[in-house]
Amino acid sequence: MVTHRLRLGDVLTLAGAGVLLLALFAPWYRVVLPPGFADAFRSAVTGTTDPFARALGEVFVAQTDHAIRGGLPVTAWDAFKILDVVLLAAAAGAALLIVLSITDRLSRPVDDLVSAAGTLAVGGVLFRIIVRPGPSEVLTIGYGAWMALAGAVAIIVGSRLGARETGAGHVT
Repeated sequence: MVTHRLRLGDVLTLAGAGVLLLALFAPWYRVVLPPGFADAFRSAVTGTTDPFARALGEVFVAQTDHAIRGGLPVTAWDAFKILDVVLLAAAAGAALLIVLSITDRLSRPVDDLVSAAGTLAVGGVLFRIIVRPGPSEVLTIGYGAWMALAGAVAIIVGSRLGARETGAGHVT
């Protein structure tokens, strides 16, 4: 039997966890190559007599043209080795703790643990916004990074709001 009522903080935390999860699949970066790159490569490709190398080069040139025009999207799964899994664990952990708390599966308030998960996510996202996984001349920040930051902040705000709503929050 569920006796815990759904608080506004719980809803905000669950929404933030959902946004953070979705952000992992959104473009965090765009690879934008300088305009001269494709021209230099195109001239090298047209100079070859090997038909396989020429065909492969033309495919590469087409892709670099696309990268120059709009940029190639790079998701968190593409860009990171560990941070993507950490963010997934933080979002899933925060959501799981809230659901367990709502369904009275936990006897203690979980707001501080949820805040810690959100803080970990905010730190990781901010680090990767400031320190990109490649040269900043080629990688521009995409909307996925900003989505992840908003979701992680929502997890923290929701957990603190939930703690304030119950007057608790500290795990003893």
